[in-house]
Amino acid sequence: MPKTPSNYLFKLVQSLTKKERNEILHFIGNKKSATAQLFTAMKKCADTDSPFNEKKLIIKNLPVVKTNLQTTIEGFLMCIATTDSFLRNSFKKFELIRQLIDRGFYTQALQKWRN
Repeated sequence: MPKTPSNYLFKLVQSLTKKERNEILHFIGNKKSATAQLFTAMKKCADTDSPFNEKKLIIKNLPVVKTNLQTTIEGFLMCIATTDSFLRNSFKKFELIRQLIDRGFYTQALQKWRN
C-alpha cells in the first residue's frame, strides 16, 4: 500500500461527524496504540478546527501508523453499510467509494474503484 499523505488522512478525519469520530475510537479498540494516539490527535484538531501538525507527535513508524489508521477508517466506513444481501462484500467496497466521493475524495475513490 502506498504511503498515506497526512493532509488526506486529516481531511478524512475532518469529514467525519463527531459521532463517527467517537465510534471510530471504539472501533480501534486499544486506546494506547499508536493508531489510537494519532487518531486522537487528529480528532482534537478536527474538533477545534485547528491545523494538524504531525511533527509535534512522538510516534514511532509514523508512515505505517498512518496507513493503519487509513485502513481502520475505511474499514469503519464500509461497516456502516446498511444492506444484508449476498452481495454484501461488493456493496461494502461500493459504500466506501460512495462515502469517499460524498466527502470530496475523488482521486482516492477512483483508486479504490480500480483495485
